[in-house]
Amino acid sequence: MLKTIALAMATVLGAVALGTVASPGQARALELGLTPSQVFGLWVNINNSLLAVGGLTSDDERWVGELSATAPKPFEGKQPRDVLALVKAFQSRFHDFHSPHNDESPGRRTGTPSGDGGERTVTPSDVFLESGHVLDDLVGHILELGNRKLPITQFYARNSFRGKTPSHVYGLVDLAHRRLASILAKSRS
Repeated sequence: MLKTIALAMATVLGAVALGTVASPGQARALELGLTPSQVFGLWVNINNSLLAVGGLTSDDERWVGELSATAPKPFEGKQPRDVLALVKAFQSRFHDFHSPHNDESPGRRTGTPSGDGGERTVTPSDVFLESGHVLDDLVGHILELGNRKLPITQFYARNSFRGKTPSHVYGLVDLAHRRLASILAKSRS
């Protein structure tokens, strides 16, 4: 399973590199044919990994139950750019929590397209790739917590959703923010 994921990521990164070489200096959207429904499935996995982090962080079953019961809020009119901004904010917050002394900020791994003044448009593919970094960082943290053996393949489940929009994805990223805030508060208490 991990070999399949690594091969898929290598293929995606190769396509990104090829796209950059094929059109140097030309700003264009990164489009790998990914949809908001696929990004939604990835954020389902990310939220599941946050629940695991919560369970590994605290033995308070009532609190873990409340964390699990937290539901997404509805949003309307969100675009991939809005989702990407919220994903990057989540990365920054998690990075500050997880490794406050590490100089490699997750935001430095990939650029943030601004889309203003004719610059390139953010696509669901951009959001998917950045979200993949988030999931990998969270799973790495789960492995570091390590006193218990927890199979990580469950966090890389292949989900099948249809008809999801950037607003649906935004709702799951917002849910992840709220769950992370609760985990941070619990870890400080």
